[in-house]
Amino acid sequence: MRGDEVEGYDIEVVQRAAAALGYAVEPVPMDFAGYIPSVATGKVDFGVGCTTITEERKQTLLFSEPNYQDGVVIVMAEPEAESQGFLASLKAFGVGLKESFERTFVREGRWRLIAQGLWVTVEITVCAALVGTLLAFGLCAMRRSRSAWAQWLAKVYVAIMQGTPTLVLLMILYYIVFGSVDLSAVVVAILGFALNFAAYAGEMFRSGIEGIPRGQTEAALALGFTRSGAFLRVILPQLLRRVLPVYKGEFISMLKMTSIVGYIAIQDLTKMSDLIRSRTYEAFFPLIATAVIYFLIAHLLASGLSLLEFKLDPRKRRAAKGGRP
Repeated sequence: MRGDEVEGYDIEVVQRAAAALGYAVEPVPMDFAGYIPSVATGKVDFGVGCTTITEERKQTLLFSEPNYQDGVVIVMAEPEAESQGFLASLKAFGVGLKESFERTFVREGRWRLIAQGLWVTVEITVCAALVGTLLAFGLCAMRRSRSAWAQWLAKVYVAIMQGTPTLVLLMILYYIVFGSVDLSAVVVAILGFALNFAAYAGEMFRSGIEGIPRGQTEAALALGFTRSGAFLRVILPQLLRRVLPVYKGEFISMLKMTSIVGYIAIQDLTKMSDLIRSRTYEAFFPLIATAVIYFLIAHLLASGLSLLEFKLDPRKRRAAKGGRP
């Protein structure tokens, strides 16, 4: 990666061939674990890179003639025999840290990769939470329905989502369910996380509603409210106060879980830091920066939900004003 662009010998060969044939090329960096399945399922047209050709891979992939046949050699320098003093070592450490920061963030504008990955991470998290919350209310309604079939379907769905690892779910959606469909990987990720989030949020909503005395709904109906009006004006505010603390934790957990989307060729925050690390061969700043950014995002989102929780709870508002809770 040079800045925002993928470069290299293979890319130049592909671009020359595509120009001669009248095609446009859009290079997408991928993890090796996802690159071969993407080619095999047709999610990408072809892949280039240092790939070992085996008889088993030949059964599903069409390889070009190899242009490199050799091994890999690692050369390491001998450690210096003379030891430096403490001050000299501290100065050398500071100089090395400064150079590492420059290579990681400043050179070739690599900070833009972090910014792009951050936007993708936030986009997936927020959209998945919104879609998943809507699905969760539907699941909650099915679980509380009088129809035995609706209850059974909701139970099966929740059991499947809670028992399936999120990474496996994403790969099933990307490579199997939407394998032959030209659908953006970001959309697939949003759908996958929304489906998983809905299973947990739906159970939160169901337990929260069942904890509210049924007499409150009956009283609202007696006062002239419709069922939907009673739910929106009486039940929903209490439900949100009950479930927001747990909902907040699940939301932050989903934010951190989005770090796996690199397996389906999405350039999120974690993937971008990994690209920088593979370019500079340094792990300190890319990984520390990623951890700090995730912490700050989680703190901001949690603070927003805590503010909403405060606004919805009259007892906390009275306590904040110095009154009795």
